[in-house]
Amino acid sequence: MGVNGSGKSTVRAELSARGYQSYELDTFEEVGFYNKKTGKRTPLKSRTKAWYDQHEWIFPRPKAEELAERAKSELIFLCGGVHNEKDLWDLFDTAIYLDIDEPTLLKRIKERKKSMGKAPAERAEMLRWHAIAKDIYLKRGAKVVDSTQSIKKVVDDVLSYVRQ
Repeated sequence: MGVNGSGKSTVRAELSARGYQSYELDTFEEVGFYNKKTGKRTPLKSRTKAWYDQHEWIFPRPKAEELAERAKSELIFLCGGVHNEKDLWDLFDTAIYLDIDEPTLLKRIKERKKSMGKAPAERAEMLRWHAIAKDIYLKRGAKVVDSTQSIKKVVDDVLSYVRQ
């Protein structure tokens, strides 16, 4: 877990390269934007604050439960962040927060190929979330990894937490 630009996708790719079963939440068909009032899935239509205020990025619990069941017999890494993750924590053994400083975050957002974070409303929300996220994750018991390190070191640190 971590804010946009913290390295979740890069960590997933490195875990996969090392032979671990790892998934990026954004790639699951079930994960998407859902209207807060209706609960219905909605395609991304606008990158404005007003639109984001009415929608959440959700990982439906049934899919999370399916993966949690599989994880009882095999090590599985889920890399990503969703608005409803606090409702899913009971399904998983370890949560790891990728910590990043704001200047590095902004640099990564500027250089990334993904469009998320390029729109002003998205970038503002990322910075708002960045300012509070670490404390929230620490209160929930997440392990913290400094994601400004080399990807090798970041993944080594992630793996050290699951081997404890």
